[in-house]
Order: sequence, then C-alpha cells, then structure tokens
Amino acid sequence: MSKQAVAAIDGVEITQRELEQELRVQGMASGEVSQSSANAVLDSLINRKILAAEARTLGLQADGEYHFARRRADEQLLAEALDRSLRRNLPSPDAQAVVRRLEQQPWRYARRAMIVIEQVDLPDASPVTLDSAEIGQTEALALEATSAGGQVSLGGRNWRLVQRTPYSLQPGIQAALATRDIQAELTRQKSESIIRTYREKGRVRYRYGFGPGAS
Repeated sequence: MSKQAVAAIDGVEITQRELEQELRVQGMASGEVSQSSANAVLDSLINRKILAAEARTLGLQADGEYHFARRRADEQLLAEALDRSLRRNLPSPDAQAVVRRLEQQPWRYARRAMIVIEQVDLPDASPVTLDSAEIGQTEALALEATSAGGQVSLGGRNWRLVQRTPYSLQPGIQAALATRDIQAELTRQKSESIIRTYREKGRVRYRYGFGPGAS
C-alpha cells in the first residue's frame, strides 16, 4: 500500500484523506478523535465498500431505484457545494449589520434560552424542548412573556411552560452567531436569485397538467 493508504480492499486503497472526510461527515475532527474511534469508523467504511463491491458484482448499479437515488444524491451534493461556494465568496457583514441583527432578534442571541413545554390537553405526553433561536418571533416572544407554570397558545394548541434556561452567551459569541446567520441568509437569497433567473428566462418548462396553477 502507498503511504497515504490506511487500508485496502482487493488492492483498492482507502486513503487517510478519505477516512478524515468520513470522520467529518460523522461530526468528528480527525485531530481530536481517539484511535479506537477512528478505527471503528474505518471498519464501518470498509464494510460499506465491501457491500457496494458485492452489489456491483451482481450488476445492481442498473437497478432503477439505485439510479434515481444516486442522481438525487448527486444533485443534493452539488447544491450543497454551490451553497458553500456562494458563502465563501460573500463579504463579511459590517459591524452595523451585526448590531442591527442582535437588536432585532434578541431571542436568538442575548435572550436565547432552552425552553421546556408540555401540552395541557395531553398530560401524559413527553415534554418538548425548544431552542428559542430555532423558533419564530411570535412564538419566542409569547414564551418570553410566560412564567414557569403558565400557559401559552402555540400552533393552535395550549402548552404549559415547564422551564426556561438562559444560554447566557458572551457578546463575542452572540456577534459570531449573528454574522453566521446573516451570511446564511445572504447565501439563501443568492440561491433564490439563481432559481428565479432560470425560471424568468424560460429555462423551466412543465408538461400540461403539471406545475404552478395545475389542478
């Protein structure tokens, strides 16, 4: 095996870089993960490749479901690559934009909290945990105005506030999160602009009976 390889299957090498990518996909940093954990991920990768090799031997790459799943996965990965490219090329938001974001959406930053609620009408149901940064303004403000034990209407249902635990984020972390969110929003706007341009130029066509307005 070459110096870059960490394993091989029938002479086909698995490189250190491929293993590191697999670790990243599973949320592990290669420099921080233990050797035993890295070996477990490597063995899982090897097992997957063995099964894939056997499927190719059986000619299953011609399977219809595999074909469409692969095309969908390829499209999704390319869309994610475009998202990363757009985000890399964005200028950093200026300080005023970050301050405006922090002031306009405090429930996501300075007043961010972990909130536990339970359904009033279903006392046996498991409580639900919410991150105030992940919910809308109306819901966040309604929950902020509710004391522990109090009731609040969310999504047409009555809930009881069980507990509210503030994150107590430091100002620097708040600014970093706001910067990230601004960049994500700008990236989304650029993606929507690309889609809109394709459609406005007539590059999308529907068969009769399909598409917007079809019944």
